[in-house]
Amino acid sequence: MCLDILSVLKEENNNVSAKFKFWAKQTFRLVKIGSTDFVYVKKNNLPLVTHEQIYYRVVDCRVVVGHSGREKTWAKIKRLYAGIPHQAICIYINMCDACQTRRSFPTPISGKPIVSLGFLTRLQVDLIDMRSVSYNSYNFIMHAKDHFTKFSWLYALPSKEAIHAANNLRNIFYTFGPPKILQRPVMLAINNSISQNTKKSPYEMVFGQTLRIDHDFWEEIQKHSKNSIIINEEEIDESIINEFNLFNEPLATKNSTCIDISSPVSNLLSNVSDTECADKSCQNTPHKRIREEAEICYLQTAERQLNNYNRALKKQKIYQINDIVGLKIANVDRSNMAPSILPCRVIQVLASEESLNTTYKVATFYGVISDSFSSSDFTDLSQTVSAELRQLDIKTLSSISFIQASQKLTHYKSNQVCKCVVTCDTNRCPCKKQSIKCCSKCHRGKCTLCENYI
Repeated sequence: MCLDILSVLKEENNNVSAKFKFWAKQTFRLVKIGSTDFVYVKKNNLPLVTHEQIYYRVVDCRVVVGHSGREKTWAKIKRLYAGIPHQAICIYINMCDACQTRRSFPTPISGKPIVSLGFLTRLQVDLIDMRSVSYNSYNFIMHAKDHFTKFSWLYALPSKEAIHAANNLRNIFYTFGPPKILQRPVMLAINNSISQNTKKSPYEMVFGQTLRIDHDFWEEIQKHSKNSIIINEEEIDESIINEFNLFNEPLATKNSTCIDISSPVSNLLSNVSDTECADKSCQNTPHKRIREEAEICYLQTAERQLNNYNRALKKQKIYQINDIVGLKIANVDRSNMAPSILPCRVIQVLASEESLNTTYKVATFYGVISDSFSSSDFTDLSQTVSAELRQLDIKTLSSISFIQASQKLTHYKSNQVCKCVVTCDTNRCPCKKQSIKCCSKCHRGKCTLCENYI
């Protein structure tokens, strides 16, 4: 169409309709720059971009705005060119590698609910890796959380050895008591480490005494049951009766005092206790009603979360080998202008009996990541070009951790910023001296032409 408009403005084409000629002359004008003719729109006085040049003009504007966003690119295009549709920008952003690594990561699926109806019924322990910003030889943070009260304990650890985690857990157990269920991936390591060093069982470490299971007593019961069946308690062996004092122990408690049965005080106490027991059995206190309602709401919320979790698992995408995916980079491993997604390629599918528990091994430009990931950890980058990543030779790559790969992509540096006011091209710049690229925090709020920028 652009050629037809150009021929109409030059009055060379007579094969078009009169309506088209009228529209072309009313909307466009011919501008000659040197020996080249350009078509300009009269309304905004901007050059009309041909269909073949749309991609290059979008790329130029996208680079000028620094891949900032769709709306900034669209504003730049509207200010410089005419005839570029908004849909072309969306298509380019979905295919641009730099744009896809800086987009927001999709919201993860809701976690599987953990039902807990009492304090320390379930205690979950996790380790937070802080090796990138270690402080005074402390590299990890142990986070212990009670699922009922949502109460948390935080402890700094020099390493993730079992002995350090066990010492802090022991302090919690001494203060509040041991939980019924302790959820932690390396609890077996803690158990084995403590038992080998102290030559004691976990029960002996916590309570300071051996486990009293009355093994001899139950052996006597078993032997007696093999010979005859006890129907009446009078037929129980005398040794067993004497051991437990079933018939000779007084019924009074430790804190009870001796009261004459015939005295009026005892009669009054018995009457009061009988009436109190009757009232308690007949009436429900407000606290009990509130607790029951809270328990019902808690279970309904857990059931709703479990349904959302199962529904999201069924919608998870199943990736194949050589698919391009992205992993979210933690904020501690990047600056505010660095990419937030690490592009990877699926190199191995670790299938399991249940399709929902399938994990994947991925590779990046810097090596094969040693950890395996589930489908919920990925974001789909299959629409991107990623030509270099698709042609990457995996055999030449070495194993690398996810944190190391993230820091290499973002050029992360744990040392302080340089804050130079010059070009950072000499060894006076701390970053240049250590062969580290300057980040956006080095020259915050300063007008400088840094030559050592990422």
